[in-house]
Amino acid sequence: MSKEVYQELIKDEKAFMRISGLKRVLFEDLYILVAERMEQRKEEHPMRKRGRKTEMSLEDKLLLMLIYYREYHTCLSLSKTFGISEAYASKLIHRMGRLVAEALPLGGKGTTHHADIKAVLIDASEQPIERPQRKQRAYYSGKKNSYR
Repeated sequence: MSKEVYQELIKDEKAFMRISGLKRVLFEDLYILVAERMEQRKEEHPMRKRGRKTEMSLEDKLLLMLIYYREYHTCLSLSKTFGISEAYASKLIHRMGRLVAEALPLGGKGTTHHADIKAVLIDASEQPIERPQRKQRAYYSGKKNSYR
């Protein structure tokens, strides 16, 4: 039996933001986008509706994925928090990650589908390691190459 973690967290706005990384309003907007994308997928692939239905709500699935990407919990700790199996937690993280990526108005190859988004910047620059000026023999081998 899965726990309703989302229903417990929405009672405290600050705790919700600290745990999920999103304000509740943004979370609800993302929820609507993901729910619409799920409905599109069901219409595209009607045979995938078969099988046992999950007890876990879409809000909890989305929250599980956000918590994983925000704090990098293990699937074991997430499975205990949400009351599901470890394998199902891993499956949900990857499935919801793909759904969110499809639902957001960003395209591949640096293009966007949304007119309001002009650019996305990512800072991935490397910083050289500062080495001590004195008594550096313990830290420095004598090689002067900078591997960049």
